[in-house]
Amino acid sequence: MNRRESEHQYIHLMRVAWELRTMACVAVELAERETPVLLVRCREGHLRGRAYARGRDWYLAWGRSKFQRIKAFDENPPKRTWQAAQC
Repeated sequence: MNRRESEHQYIHLMRVAWELRTMACVAVELAERETPVLLVRCREGHLRGRAYARGRDWYLAWGRSKFQRIKAFDENPPKRTWQAAQC
């Protein structure tokens, strides 16, 4: 992964984290040589969200299913991420 892609991942995760800061305990994990991860507190610990590119689109995902991801610029990604953390 190149630096530009890593920066885009960080930007997408921080945008969601900023919007969730008043509703949930959130953090962005920046481990060395690892993909940045958004952590949202939920009943079973933490929902772990990641940002990734597929073609020209960016997605936020918290699982492997197509039902566990959204386009980064879809309507209200923070709200949809919060709803996923409540399940």
